[in-house]
Amino acid sequence: MEVTSDAHGIIWATTFNAGLLIRFDITTEQFSYYHAPSTGAGTGGMYGLLAANNNTPWITVPAENAIGCFDTTTQHFTYYRIPTDGSSPLGIAMDAKNFLWFTEAGSNKIGQLQPSL
Repeated sequence: MEVTSDAHGIIWATTFNAGLLIRFDITTEQFSYYHAPSTGAGTGGMYGLLAANNNTPWITVPAENAIGCFDTTTQHFTYYRIPTDGSSPLGIAMDAKNFLWFTEAGSNKIGQLQPSL
């Protein structure tokens, strides 16, 4: 669905149907695939994507009604549930103060998350 790069030149991509976060290292030309956890709440996978200032990938997960963070060291996803039922988060951005902003396509809102980075 979306593609971005981090400060190290690593390319990240989200997949919607497969629920995979893909990492491509352009130096080694190697792909890595990370399966996002699912609670079975719905179908589909990841959508929005950004690489934060510390190179941490953040994703939107519409079927889980959540914003996700991928820890590249532990290779573990952490989900932050959105309190609006059926919000269907899609786009995501980070501002200068490290606040995450995301669209709630299902509720016609914009949400905010202040992660601890």
